[in-house]
Amino acid sequence: MILEAATLHIKPGRINEFESAFRSAYGIVSGMRGYLGHELYKCVENKRRVYPARTLERH
Repeated sequence: MILEAATLHIKPGRINEFESAFRSAYGIVSGMRGYLGHELYKCVENKRRVYPARTLERH
């Protein structure tokens, strides 16, 4: 299994918009072959930085 993680820097004032779009993406990626799930973690030091992580059987 592969765990994929990335650091995303969100523009000021757009974190709510980003989180909404991220939730909407579930409908797209959840049907992909090998998809197991994804999560979003906010950085403690910088609220505009997020760390999406997803696990995949096949990448």
